[in-house]
Amino acid sequence: MIVFELLRKVNRQVKQYKKNKAGRYLSPVRRIEQVHPLSNDRWCAMTFDDGPSMMPPNPYPSAQELRRIGLDPSIQNYGLSEVILTTLDAFGYKGTFDVIGTTAQNYPDERGKLHTAKWGGQSHDHYPDLGKDHLGGLINHPEIGVRMVGEGHEIANHGGRHILFGPIGVIYRSRSSLKDMDAVVDDLTMLHNHIFETTAHVAKLSRPPHYIDKVAGGFSAYDAYAEMGYQ
Repeated sequence: MIVFELLRKVNRQVKQYKKNKAGRYLSPVRRIEQVHPLSNDRWCAMTFDDGPSMMPPNPYPSAQELRRIGLDPSIQNYGLSEVILTTLDAFGYKGTFDVIGTTAQNYPDERGKLHTAKWGGQSHDHYPDLGKDHLGGLINHPEIGVRMVGEGHEIANHGGRHILFGPIGVIYRSRSSLKDMDAVVDDLTMLHNHIFETTAHVAKLSRPPHYIDKVAGGFSAYDAYAEMGYQ
């Protein structure tokens, strides 16, 4: 544990050095890693990434499960986001939806090897699937975003095109990434504006695609979030 904390301290110092060398510094945005227990109650924070998705859930809910949450079992094409929202409403729960804009522009691309991280695309991500980008994203399904806000859920910015904010090796070494800080802010701003224009909700939270927070030039996603005015 001591070694881990030491490595984290060194990593922070290296990041700070790179920022200073680049001649630019932005106030840090908090990264929430843990929270203090709230009294003696049990709490669960639910987040849902990469939506909205109108592709049906897999496996599809049984007729009994659909009736339990108030959906008509004779309808066999409810989208995943519809089922999640209806389930949350049935039990009186609220969630945070980390939405994307659309991955429809993430081409040319092709599938990778089955059962690997690149199965859904070798160069880019595609939600809900390669060739089915029209079934996902807030730009394609604004009505789902309106419903999220109307039912009291939080919408967070997960990236306009869900492109990596910076280059990363190993698993995603062949994936395309945004070239610099300006490109990251532009991508976030595009979706931020669309969220507001569609739902009148002002996003204040964000999560980087694949949780990869490195940005070229020695910056991080949290520097971009500070520029966006996010928490």
